[in-house]
Amino acid sequence: MANDGQRGGRAYLEAIQALRVLIEERYDDGGWLPGGRAMAEDIGVSHPTYCKALKFLEAEGVVRSFPSKGHYVVSSDIRCDKIGLIIENGTESPFIRQDVDLGGALAVLAAGGYDTQILQAPTLEQLYTNAQIYGMKGILWFYPPAKAAGAINDFNSQGSIPQVVVQHRDYQTDFGAHCVSYDSSQCWQVRAGQLLERGHREFAYVGSYEDACQNGLVETVEAVGGRLPAERCVQPTESMRGVVADFVLNQEVTGILSEGSSFTVKCLFEELSQLPEAAQPEVVVTHFDRLPKLAGNYPKVRLVSGCPKLVGSLGREAARMLIGHLTNGEPLTVRKIGFGPRQ
Repeated sequence: MANDGQRGGRAYLEAIQALRVLIEERYDDGGWLPGGRAMAEDIGVSHPTYCKALKFLEAEGVVRSFPSKGHYVVSSDIRCDKIGLIIENGTESPFIRQDVDLGGALAVLAAGGYDTQILQAPTLEQLYTNAQIYGMKGILWFYPPAKAAGAINDFNSQGSIPQVVVQHRDYQTDFGAHCVSYDSSQCWQVRAGQLLERGHREFAYVGSYEDACQNGLVETVEAVGGRLPAERCVQPTESMRGVVADFVLNQEVTGILSEGSSFTVKCLFEELSQLPEAAQPEVVVTHFDRLPKLAGNYPKVRLVSGCPKLVGSLGREAARMLIGHLTNGEPLTVRKIGFGPRQ
């Protein structure tokens, strides 16, 4: 029985996909579909499976049902063009991740005439199937984990749905995909330069020492006689409790650099706010939209401002690239975002 159910489920999904392909190829200007049995035979499924697939496309607004007349395909110029959004492993809610630049991406996609839909699935492999079922014109995949590389490569090999990957660090997993990321070396050189220009030479970093080496932060600090040893790199969030204070009070650290989410930065600010005002180090963190409000809750923290503006945001740039490809056939590429000149 379980195998019969699985086969029936696959047939239903395949019927939806086949119907979408048929409609794209034959009904650009809309029109009436032939009778249900003829259509079922045309796409190679049973009549009940065809009817079930047709109801799905009715709910999607692709087809309209008229009693006693049949089913009419909506013309392509008024169909909904959708972009699928995948967050991390495909089970993550976008409302939990405050550092996901969805707002910028949504604004660009809406201006380009595209609606959006969050794609979720219990497995990575099923995400592409869902993208086909829901008729996605393209996909933006935000911050996929390393284990998603296989699924992303499968997306690329299929080739029917273009996608752009968004990731924070350009030295992380090579997904072999069109990608938008920060130019990590340039970004951290600029951030470290802010503290170096202010005379700081003893640093701590909220992040791994491996990351600090890969993004050029250690090299930038040591090039001018500063110090950022491995023992002064602490993993974000709860593990920093008491550790950062020790760096400042016992190791004479005067400058701290931190990456990570808004939650990580909040943990850092809470830790620093426990220090005497006279011992407060200066801090540079990765910017996010809620940073000014968060910093206002911790007035003792000496947050360095005035960092030059990033040329763009990851979400916006990824959405622009995808729309340019879908609308004008512009090639999908690998793009790195860095800082522009100082204002």
